[in-house]
Amino acid sequence: VITFPVEKASHADIIERCELVFLALPHKASMGFAKELIDKGIKVVDFSADYRLDLETYEANYCPHEDKEHLDDAIYGLIEYYREDLKKFY
Repeated sequence: VITFPVEKASHADIIERCELVFLALPHKASMGFAKELIDKGIKVVDFSADYRLDLETYEANYCPHEDKEHLDDAIYGLIEYYREDLKKFY
């Protein structure tokens, strides 16, 4: 068992200290912060729909997307189907 202390961190703390960030925010909530992280070169694993769907499908079901520039770089993490694409993530 590995234990880590839980500590409060601001957006600035996360950007300064992290190389990889997992986001488990509601749909529509993560794209703003994810964009900021990606622009700083930080890898992001997002569990919402914000980067899972193509632009047309996303906007038809949720809202206008705030980070269209990174959508083509996003990889849906279903390894059974996207194994080769996921290798680019590392």
